[in-house]
Amino acid sequence: MQRAREILTKKRLVNTNNDACTLSFDDFFIRRLFSSYIVKESNPGDDKLRDIIADPKQRLYESERIKKSVLDYEQGLWEY
Repeated sequence: MQRAREILTKKRLVNTNNDACTLSFDDFFIRRLFSSYIVKESNPGDDKLRDIIADPKQRLYESERIKKSVLDYEQGLWEY
């Protein structure tokens, strides 16, 4: 049984804007070339943000707040 990482390193990603640079899916994820939105944070009610916050703009702000707290936590792990 192959691991996901082994498969992702072999599969090439097609970049229509740049023929000279080929990337594997592994490179794509390691370099964080993707964009995403946080839709759920661990909570006792197992609710998604859309269930808690009705306004889409406020959901986006909450998503960014959660993303910042995760990044701050990761940075804190590397500090001595």
